[in-house]
Order: sequence, then C-alpha cells, then structure tokens
Amino acid sequence: MDLARRARRPAGRRLAVAMAALLAAAACTGPGRDEARDRPPAPPPTVTAAAAPRSPADAEPRYLEGRPLAGPTGLALLVAGDPPRVVDVDRGTSRRVEGLPAGREPVGVSPVRGGAIVTADQELFVLRRGTWRARPVGRASYGVASLDGQGVWLLEQGSRCTLREVALDGRGRRPPRRLPCSTGLSAETRLGLLAWTAPTGDGDEGALLDPRTGRATARYPEIHGVAGDLVLWGGHERDAGPFTLTDRRTGASHPVARPTPYGVAGIGLASPDGRLLAVEFGDPSWSRVHGQVSDIWLLDTRTRRWRRLPGMPLITALKFMDMAWTGDGRLLLAGNFDRFGEALASWRPGQDHLAVRRLALPDPAGSDGFVPWPAAGS
Repeated sequence: MDLARRARRPAGRRLAVAMAALLAAAACTGPGRDEARDRPPAPPPTVTAAAAPRSPADAEPRYLEGRPLAGPTGLALLVAGDPPRVVDVDRGTSRRVEGLPAGREPVGVSPVRGGAIVTADQELFVLRRGTWRARPVGRASYGVASLDGQGVWLLEQGSRCTLREVALDGRGRRPPRRLPCSTGLSAETRLGLLAWTAPTGDGDEGALLDPRTGRATARYPEIHGVAGDLVLWGGHERDAGPFTLTDRRTGASHPVARPTPYGVAGIGLASPDGRLLAVEFGDPSWSRVHGQVSDIWLLDTRTRRWRRLPGMPLITALKFMDMAWTGDGRLLLAGNFDRFGEALASWRPGQDHLAVRRLALPDPAGSDGFVPWPAAGS
C-alpha cells in the first residue's frame, strides 16, 4: 500500500495498486526473478484459521498460508512490470504486452470495461482483452476509467493542470477543464470523481468532484472508500479515530468503529455488488514482528460490521502485494510474499480460509498492481 498517498496505487494498489495482474509459443513459464530459481522448495500452503478473532489483539501476524487453490480458476492477470505481462493463472504461462515504450517503468495498471489502463511514464495506454498490444490514449499523470466503461479520465499536470475525458481510442469525449495542480485522481464513482486535494497546505483531504465541472461536491478529511451511494470516511484524527459511513442519497451518517488500532487505512475496494468494502490497514514497521504487516478488513455496508479477511494480519512487504476483486466476486491477493514467494491467494465471501497457489509473476517495476479478467477460452 502506498502509505504516503493513503490511496489505492495510481491507476493501484495500490491491494492499490493498482492495483497486479489486472489479464501461447512466446509464453514465459519461468520464475519472475533469477534468484527464485535457486530458492529451495517451500512446503505446501497450510490451512489458515477458520474464524476472525474476537478482537485485533487476539490475532498474531503470520506469513501467507491457506488451502491449496485447486482446480481451474478461469483467470488471467495483467501484472504491472517493465514490460507488463498477461499471466494465465491455470496454465502458469505469461505473455508480454506490446506497444509500450521500452525501459519506462509502468506506474500502474487499473481496470476499464473489457480491458485495462496502463500508465507508463506520463503516458496512458489501453489494453483490450484478447489483444497483446496496448494503444496510446493520451499523456497524463493520472488516468482512471470512466464510470460507463467507455472512456478514460486524464489528469494532466504541469504548469497548467487540466482534466479531460477521452474514449478508449483516444478521441475526446469532454473538453478539458482546469483543476488545481494539488489534485490527484483515484476513480470515477456513482457519486463523482474520487480525488484528493491539498487545499490548505496542511495535508491532503478527500473530495468528490463533479465530472462536468471538476468542482468539489463534497470534501472529507480522508475518504476510505465509495460503494454505491455510501462514502466511508475518517475524521481529523487521521489514523487514530473512528470512521463514518455517509449515505449521500439520504444524508444519513453512521459511526463505524475502527476495526484495529494498528496500521494506516488505504482506500477500500468495493465488491462488484457493493456489499463489501475491502480496506487494507498497512503498518510499515510493526514492532511486534519487526517488519511490515498488511491487515485487510471487510466492511459489510448493510450491517456496518467488519470482518477480518482470513489469514490476516499478514507479514509481507507492502509494496510487493496488491488486491483486486474479480467480476464474479472473488477477492484476489497477488504478489511476492515473505517466506512464501510469488503467489495468488483467492477468497470468496463466506469462506473461512484463503486459497493459495504459487504463481510466477513478472518483476515489479514501479507498481505491484494487477488487473484480473477471464482467461482466454473461459
């Protein structure tokens, strides 16, 4: 998780991302790193604990564990790298994405309907499913998918900062409009463009922007997720206080207790049905284990209750792991996990365990983000 940004990784996570593999003679089957070939075989995944603890203090951080991810997954992952590669999870093969400038580290990958957005050194590209060549759509510091899936929002930062929307072929959809250069984009939601701004110089704050004008329709000290009409946000206590869940349609607000006293909360990822919001609490220096810890919690937006993802808290380098939801409602973790190696972990709502499979991934290059989508033939 990008702790400095407190957000999903640029188009991240950020697991960010953004947010990863976000999706055969030329395929690659070897490990992502040379040293991985010399790594001694590790034991198979062990079964994770079945139930979330009663309190955060009851849970001790552990290394990745779970039941083996058996059978076909039907998944491919577009994994950020230099260059990005599309990894077939079931075949264990990968193929390079063409059409990107050589030697420029991708900043991130993020989903768009029928494909993914790739950000590489201030340039944005779109990769469609079933193709291997990314097509340029414009230059920008940030790029996020349009809500209707037919375009990309580009935030160009320089001496003048502008926001514009283009179609997936790069043609303009909306004229550019000026924005403060302290603005960053995270996603377009039903409530508007989710962004962060620094209006006072005292740190960032979350905002929802009207896509037509670029003006803020709502501001919060920190936004930790949007699901439908609901906004999960934190107060001025930043990483110490409780959250609030506000319904922008009705105006109702409800307090939501922070599920753990540890870690910095990122921007949560809403499940496809909007019922669950997965929020990662990342601690870059957990004193009890003398290392980094990721602790992912799931907020039920109807009951306003938290459940800890099985297998958490997880001891692993935060910048080498990301998470993403699949279209059919699976939550995926992918990356290089401490003492385990490169792997994919999968969880379905209702399960009491992670399902884990070792998976060779490309070397990370500026981002650990990924985009999942159906594999060819699935």
